[in-house]
Amino acid sequence: MKTPRLKSSSAKSVRSRSARREASPGLDVDKSVTSLPRAERTAVTRSSVLNAQHDSAVSKKKQKRQTRSQRLRQEKGLERAEVVMDKTEKKLAKSVHKGKVVKARKSTWDDLNKRGKNAYKILEDQVDAMDTDDKEARPKQSKQPGPPPSSVLPAPSAQPTQTEMFDHEIDGEIT
Repeated sequence: MKTPRLKSSSAKSVRSRSARREASPGLDVDKSVTSLPRAERTAVTRSSVLNAQHDSAVSKKKQKRQTRSQRLRQEKGLERAEVVMDKTEKKLAKSVHKGKVVKARKSTWDDLNKRGKNAYKILEDQVDAMDTDDKEARPKQSKQPGPPPSSVLPAPSAQPTQTEMFDHEIDGEIT
């Protein structure tokens, strides 16, 4: 296996990268200049310079008359652009409507959850009230056998609960 020869450590070339990276003589500046405060920039507006652009004879060239085919092509493009704009407006309106529906659905779920929490709290309060009533009535219990105390649960209603049938349960297909 061959290895390259080591470079001789002769004088560096003036054009070498390392020679260019050395400190330039311009950095040896007098220290009094560096201690002075920096000059502030002032906003200079020359209205005469700005007005000269409008007064000059240089302006945009006048457009030539289009040929019939060019004019038809441009009109066709404008019609296509109108169609695309109409489509995007319809899509945007549809999207906004969907967003409103989702927000409305979310609010109903929030209301439903609140109602459920409130109903649960009411039931807890009723159970607590019944417990306190029972505790007040129980100290004078006699050892006579009697009917067992009524349960906290309400009596089942005579009308059976009807389960809700969804579309996919009826015809077996989810739509």
